[in-house]
Amino acid sequence: MGLMAWALLAYFTWLDRSGGDRQLGLAVGIAAFVVYLVEIGYVMYLRSYATPLAPNEPPREQRFSPMLTWMATIVVLGIFGLTVGFCFPAIFQSFAGQLLVQSVTYAGVAAGLIFTMTGLPPWRRRAQMPAAPTLLSTRTAETPPPFWRVALGVIVWQLAVVVVAFVTFGPVLWLQGLFDRWIDIPACHRVCEAHGLTFQSFASGKNFYACTCIGSEGTRVFHDHAYVTGGHSFGACVVDWMFRAGTSMAVGVGWPIALVAFGTLVWARRKGRKQA
Repeated sequence: MGLMAWALLAYFTWLDRSGGDRQLGLAVGIAAFVVYLVEIGYVMYLRSYATPLAPNEPPREQRFSPMLTWMATIVVLGIFGLTVGFCFPAIFQSFAGQLLVQSVTYAGVAAGLIFTMTGLPPWRRRAQMPAAPTLLSTRTAETPPPFWRVALGVIVWQLAVVVVAFVTFGPVLWLQGLFDRWIDIPACHRVCEAHGLTFQSFASGKNFYACTCIGSEGTRVFHDHAYVTGGHSFGACVVDWMFRAGTSMAVGVGWPIALVAFGTLVWARRKGRKQA
């Protein structure tokens, strides 16, 4: 399975460098990522269930905490990236070099995830604990669940987290879209008209703000933020920040409280009906 993921990664890299079919490249990239995730999950499954504890063996203790293991993974991959960037900058110009860097990076992330979730391998084999001569252990080896059941449980849990996050934070994202529709996009239209251009698109994020207009000489992008007051002074910036941040915080805090209150009310009514 690991070789399959690596072969798909190599094919995806070749398609990306050769400018091949973008739809095919996207499909190959998605397939490589899915196989990569399944491989990581299967190795975690094997490490978790392949070597169960002996009847009289004490619980295994991890030498490092999961957070420390993951931070060490980030540090090692960061050092690798800096080494490649400063010492071998031309390695990305060849297919083999780019594939090598991607292979090492993905393998490092996979190893870090596996060791973080299942613990680092022991340096030496643990000594066999002598069994008590007068006591018989009643613990029997349990049959581990099949991999598909464990994977299905993880997928269901992830989907549940996504649903809860969407229900909880969806109104905040919806509010940001309303800000774009009511404030930023109309302001972008006015900027384009002021320069004799036609509005083409608008996009904004945490670190960018792009109002794209099109004219006879091509496209032009403006990065000046639009404020709710329509001005461009420091005061207008402060008022705009207070309005957007204040309403976002109000919705972000008030909506979960409203959900909890609604759920509590429904539960109290159902409990009252059962008692009646």
